[in-house]
Amino acid sequence: MHYWIKTKQGRVEFRPDGPKFFYPSRAALIEDISASLNAQKRCLGRMDWSVAEHSIAVAIYLRDSGASIQTAFAALFHDAHEAFIGDFPYPLVASWPEYVRAHIEAAKAQIDTEIRQNIGEVFFEGADWDSIEVADKLM
Repeated sequence: MHYWIKTKQGRVEFRPDGPKFFYPSRAALIEDISASLNAQKRCLGRMDWSVAEHSIAVAIYLRDSGASIQTAFAALFHDAHEAFIGDFPYPLVASWPEYVRAHIEAAKAQIDTEIRQNIGEVFFEGADWDSIEVADKLM
């Protein structure tokens, strides 16, 4: 059995072997991610800025710090999975057993992989994901 989410411009199926995206174009997927992240406030609404604004701030910080354009571009998508599964606040996640955290991280990774494959892996080549993670925690 597949479960799916209908989005403004496409559909995401959640399958036992991972998610599968159905979008008419790369632009449609990017627009859906952007609209969703712009509508979501950080920390479950406890901050005044959206997840999209946070992602842009991380990208600008990295670029201003001398990071490559690929790293700055990838930073725009570092929370893109939240467009489809939302955010889990760190203090909550940290309190969960390791096996639960592992399942959440696996789901995020599967969605992120599907996003990168649909947008085009070439755009993410050479991105410094470790620098993105550090900048994410600073912002």
